[in-house]
Amino acid sequence: MRGEPMARNEFSGTAHTVIQAHTIHGGIHFNDGHRPFTGPRLTGHLLLAGCSMAVGASLLLWTRDGGDAPALPGPTLGAVGIVLATFGAWLVVHAIVRHRRSRILWGDRSGPELNAAAERLASAVREQLGREERLRRLQDPAPIPIRWDTAPQDLIDHWENVTAVTAVTAVTGATGVSGGGPIDLRGRFEEIADVLDRVPSGRLVVLGPAGTGKSVLMVRLALDRLARRAPGERIPVILPLATWRPQAEPDLWEWAAELLGTRYASLATSTASARDIARELLRTGRLLPVLDGFDELPAAVRPQALRTLNGTLDRAARIVLTSREDEYRAAAREARVLTGAAAVSVRPLTVADLTAYLSRTAPPPHGADGRPQR
Repeated sequence: MRGEPMARNEFSGTAHTVIQAHTIHGGIHFNDGHRPFTGPRLTGHLLLAGCSMAVGASLLLWTRDGGDAPALPGPTLGAVGIVLATFGAWLVVHAIVRHRRSRILWGDRSGPELNAAAERLASAVREQLGREERLRRLQDPAPIPIRWDTAPQDLIDHWENVTAVTAVTAVTGATGVSGGGPIDLRGRFEEIADVLDRVPSGRLVVLGPAGTGKSVLMVRLALDRLARRAPGERIPVILPLATWRPQAEPDLWEWAAELLGTRYASLATSTASARDIARELLRTGRLLPVLDGFDELPAAVRPQALRTLNGTLDRAARIVLTSREDEYRAAAREARVLTGAAAVSVRPLTVADLTAYLSRTAPPPHGADGRPQR
């Protein structure tokens, strides 16, 4: 590959010949893992190291005090003890090195590199969706008159789960979870972000027939939230579910990270690929996934997809899902509705809605000379 020098080239995965270039500035980073080396992974390594060193030390003390075994003489036991103790020490050093490398790569959850990546993503999403809104002419001359009602109760989780909040007692410091009753979620196009804010769980399912404007509504939701977003708040990202294959890709967030890494390649840094950055933004709760088009998944895998989604969400997760109503209901009967999620049903556009809207898109009835126009 010749021509202009490349500013950076990165690759995550395994392959044969990857890059053939005349000049590369900034180096090449090969990522050898999909997750930061922290938490349970680090704990597991250190636990194994501790056990190995403990057993090795015990054998050395046993042989030093003259201990022996029928099958293994003292010198052999001593040698085994030395090997185990050395292996344990090596595991400790290896774990520390990998942990430090992981921290350099990812930083802390509030690390400047990850925060900067989040702000770059917010700008890129805002630019992309703003361009899409202009191409669709969503504001020319006014938003489509989309309205919705609170969905039927069989499509909503228990209201106690939807409205549950954690309360802390001031005197004892004890925590408890309390939930309320149903929420009125009726609204119209320009109120979608406000409606989501009414849901304490931050989880919403938007249902409606084909052609009622669900995808357009998600563009409006993302733009409104970006417009009012303060630094550090979740960034809405629209992910078309039609490209997800739950059977082949059971890890929903790995699929999402791959999609975001491809779409927003500018997230990449000199130490991490765009996919890895997107994965970490998802893992640390910096994103609001908007999963558009649940009904576009094959019918046979929708229940599995719903189970996978419910099994993936932790308590703090926020998410928006769109679907045709009948397809979502059928999947929920085999699995269950989205845990902790409220739901709204978009009303079909009426003839009166379309007549009023289309009449506003036509030229005014009279020209400058006062004569009627077509």
